[in-house]
Amino acid sequence: MKNIKKIGMIICSFLILLIAFSFQSSVLARTQTLGAFDVLATRADIYCIQHEAGIHSYPTVYTFRGDFSINGNTAINLQTKKTVTHKSNGVMCYILNQKYSKPSVATEGDAQLSKYVPQIALWMYQMNWYNNVGKKLGVPSGIFSATTDWYWAKRYGTYTKGQDMVKNAEKYANSISISDEDDQKGNKDKEKVVTQSYEENGETYIRVGPFNISFAGDFVEFRATGNDGINIPIKKYEQYDKSNLKEVKKPTSGTNFYISFKVPENVYKLSKIYLHSQKEIYMINFDLWDSNDNGEQNFLQRLPDVPYKYLKDYEVSTNYDISFFGDLELTKIDTDAENEDGTMGKPLSNVGFTLQMKSGNKEGYYVSCDSKGNAIYTEEPSTIITDDKGKIKINQLWAGDYELIEVINPNYGYEELPKTIGTYTVKPGETTTIEAENRRKYIKLSGNVWEDIQWDRGKNETK
Repeated sequence: MKNIKKIGMIICSFLILLIAFSFQSSVLARTQTLGAFDVLATRADIYCIQHEAGIHSYPTVYTFRGDFSINGNTAINLQTKKTVTHKSNGVMCYILNQKYSKPSVATEGDAQLSKYVPQIALWMYQMNWYNNVGKKLGVPSGIFSATTDWYWAKRYGTYTKGQDMVKNAEKYANSISISDEDDQKGNKDKEKVVTQSYEENGETYIRVGPFNISFAGDFVEFRATGNDGINIPIKKYEQYDKSNLKEVKKPTSGTNFYISFKVPENVYKLSKIYLHSQKEIYMINFDLWDSNDNGEQNFLQRLPDVPYKYLKDYEVSTNYDISFFGDLELTKIDTDAENEDGTMGKPLSNVGFTLQMKSGNKEGYYVSCDSKGNAIYTEEPSTIITDDKGKIKINQLWAGDYELIEVINPNYGYEELPKTIGTYTVKPGETTTIEAENRRKYIKLSGNVWEDIQWDRGKNETK
């Protein structure tokens, strides 16, 4: 009885292995039978991948040679799960997603071959894809082949159209190949970014640039934030047309552009920029089929089981630290006076100055300070006073040229006032340092005056 059970178990195991082997063999040896009319005429999902190969007039059994998927510039072998990223994938995917209208009669002489452009483009490019990607994904050799005989294609006008489609496909593949590293290239060169202020319709605006961002796809949105993440609404974009700066609707990838905006309250620098773009990404699934005949056409079958395209979002973000304003630091000293440590140049306190913008967006205005030392612009002259260290520090001055005049000096004997100290340039993000020198011209004397009268008195007595 035990022996019978053992024999039964062996038979069951053998049957299971046989079924598994049969199933695996059926998967590996997957086939389909197609006639010439199916392959060359009505089936828009089928592409020939052996240029100039023949086709039987009778039904042919084709063997499955692989199932592949391309998403953008990345392809995957769906059996082995091996992936390859290369621009050739983008080109291939673009071509296979173009509108493909086959001729109603599959003959080379049919004028309707002009509708056959994706097939022509595929023949032109397929060996590039095989050499760059297909081999690495395990596509058997001999599945793809192409000749250089384009006589009939040139005759019916499809050759040039095929070339144009390949060129467009290459542009597409390049446009989606931009990596994060490429996105940032050229955007962090702060030395090239200039900040300017200008007046328009009575309002003051800041222009910052040039920025240069390479981005994938179509422009969607540009954002800028200042200190503390405060949003900076963009008024307009500008690009140079030869020597003239002209307003444009949106930035162009890889082209210098400028942004203009009105500085929001409490914002004193540009901290970060963001550029959002979208690109239509093509996807495709396809099978490869082998005719098992070296002189017979093999074919690619496009599968409709994935969306053919979708929108992919890209965002480029770059950190900056670009100030819209400059600072000024003034020290008032007596160059001839000695300090307690023996050094010359004693600071003078309570000395008053006026500071007037001579060129810039606040031209003609005078500067005073708020409690935090930030600049306030007024139409009437305002006096700013040195502290006990002889200093005046003014923050957040608009860039431009300023004239400094000394108007008050409570210390006795100094040069007559008002006295023009000079004209100084304030630059964005920089501190302009001024040392205003002065010399005492008069001093006060106090005490007794001694008059020597002895000689005169003695002279009179001798007479």
